Amino acid sequence: MRASRKLVLIGLLLIVVMVLSPLYSAFAPKRPGEPGSKAEASVPELAEALSSGKPVVIFFASVNCTPCELLYVYTWIPAVQKYGNQTQFVLLLYSNETHRAFSDYRVYAVPTLIFINKQGIIVERVEGYISFKKFEDIMNSKVLT
Repeated sequence: MRASRKLVLIGLLLIVVMVLSPLYSAFAPKRPGEPGSKAEASVPELAEALSSGKPVVIFFASVNCTPCELLYVYTWIPAVQKYGNQTQFVLLLYSNETHRAFSDYRVYAVPTLIFINKQGIIVERVEGYISFKKFEDIMNSKVLT
């Protein structure tokens, strides 16, 4: 009989954890640099862009990074040409001057793009190369809405 009580208690405990876990995720504070969190102005370029009242896209990159170069040529330049009048674009190459921004936004791999709406809230984060089409989809569905 005691073994069945233990099983019932373990079962109840699992049910409670399964019910409370999504609730915690929904109401837990957002981690810096993740969608739903407030954007940080940790370097002058970001402070200026975030104070503009426009959406901001940050491109975290490093030298000698082939995916960064591809993203720059095939996605970033066309995006700046298309959305440059309505969005602030900030390119941050990893250096002693920008390492704090990389840390604040929890960028551990490049390229990383952070999309911020005009309220200063991060709405999307993409690590790795994305096509211009995917960039447009994010801009139109999450950033410029």
